[in-house]
Amino acid sequence: MEIPKAPRILYKYRDLKDDFYKKIILENELYLTSVDKFNDPFDSTFPFQHDKKELTEENVLKKFVEINSKNHPNVPITQFINEAKERFAKGEFTSDDFWRKDHEKTKRQINEMYGICCLTTKKDNLLMWAHYANSHSGICIGFDTETLYKSDKVMILKVNYSDSFPKIPLFENGVGMLSLTTTKSKHWEYEDEYRLSKHFAPKTSIKLKDDAIREIIFGCNIDNQSREEIISIVKIKSLKIKLYDCKIDDKEFKLNIVEI
Repeated sequence: MEIPKAPRILYKYRDLKDDFYKKIILENELYLTSVDKFNDPFDSTFPFQHDKKELTEENVLKKFVEINSKNHPNVPITQFINEAKERFAKGEFTSDDFWRKDHEKTKRQINEMYGICCLTTKKDNLLMWAHYANSHSGICIGFDTETLYKSDKVMILKVNYSDSFPKIPLFENGVGMLSLTTTKSKHWEYEDEYRLSKHFAPKTSIKLKDDAIREIIFGCNIDNQSREEIISIVKIKSLKIKLYDCKIDDKEFKLNIVEI
């Protein structure tokens, strides 16, 4: 797989009240969460929709046989064909109840399948500093995306912002499920998010290379003890990390990022 076309540096805001930031800086570990821990109730859990034009008897039969043959390779295909025809004739595959149940199953699969770390292109966003870095008292860590990608078998995908749920192709072969994890409401567009994702790795950590971290930015409200402790860690480990302070601008509602 080719290196994703993501910006060279992506950022992660951290609250210093938890130890995840120490895991990153001290132990080179980046935590991947499961989708049920996201703060947006729609995130990766909204009801997926197929184009109703695709729900023909021929397509449904083909999809039913494809899935079941993969899961039960020793069962004759004719058994799946007959079952699919019978269920289609009853209207089961086109009923709202069937897709509701299928949606619940898909939600569980996504939760069990993907470990995700949310990143952003923004290092000076006032809302993100307030929400994710404990009212500007935390830090923002800049990661080198090429090094991240080489650290483990991960994908880096851009989040798509939309006013409506995406249509999932009936024969999506995994691409549709990825779109469920990378589509959010336009209300979140200000975050300009990318997602580091790894299969079958929710609630686990990936090991980073030493040069994965390129920047650490200190919030304008960080306490001096925490700031000095992090600077000391960087010096002791001899890491080539650029350090910055956030300074409140005198004339506009913005932050100035000043190298130390």
